[in-house]
Amino acid sequence: MYKLMWANGRRMLRDKAFRIGCVCLIGVSVYFPVSYHMDLGDQAIPNNYFFYFSLFIGVFVSVLCSLYLGTEYSEGTMRNKLIAGHTRRNIYLANLIVCTLASLFAMAVYIVVESLVGIPLNGRVQMDLPEILIRFLVSGCMVLSFSSIFTLLSMLHQNKAAASVINVLLFFALMLTAVYLLSRLSESEFIENYVYIDNLGNLVPGDPMPNPLYLTKTPRAVCEFLCDLLPTGQGLQMCTQIFFRWGRMMGCNVGITAGTTLLGIFAFQRKDIK
Repeated sequence: MYKLMWANGRRMLRDKAFRIGCVCLIGVSVYFPVSYHMDLGDQAIPNNYFFYFSLFIGVFVSVLCSLYLGTEYSEGTMRNKLIAGHTRRNIYLANLIVCTLASLFAMAVYIVVESLVGIPLNGRVQMDLPEILIRFLVSGCMVLSFSSIFTLLSMLHQNKAAASVINVLLFFALMLTAVYLLSRLSESEFIENYVYIDNLGNLVPGDPMPNPLYLTKTPRAVCEFLCDLLPTGQGLQMCTQIFFRWGRMMGCNVGITAGTTLLGIFAFQRKDIK
């Protein structure tokens, strides 16, 4: 498998999708600190944008996996690997590892460039070092989950265009689901600061009343678990100042990675490669 990983790594470095994706991430990493500095000046806080890479890395992984692995089918590389005697399990794992490493490298490039631009403009992130390290660790596990999911879908679809569409649509579906769940969890328990019109037509401030959209007990626990389970939910929470269920997030990432990898190997071994 070492030879497969070495060959895949060399091809990844020459891959146009990988290079273009890295350039796009660099552009985004420069935009946010500069934009915040122009809008807020000395009051710009890096905490508000530093972890935004967690919102964009999923798109990068979805496109990279579909285009890179789709090229292996379209150019006959996958068939040549099988003819050369490599097992399907090793081929699948080598592709997963290389896509994951490429995604982690792109994320690291984003962080480095954002730090080089943002620290001189807006200062350092106002967090304790352990919390920053925990967020980076969860981010790495989140990238691993994304890679395992999109590698699974890309390895099972020989059509590169179809795999790209499926991966991107799945990412945005997961993102919209996470946004909805977080919006429900952010509902306040009581509705305050509202007024009503009395019988005389006067505006009267109302007393706080229970919010029917507020989730309690089991529904709230389920929504919190789903937010921690979805990589997109983790990414959205990464961008907030409140980030404390990191242990469960890492456990979910391990479960997603293990489950999708085992499923992918099982399905790929039975796939008819034309």
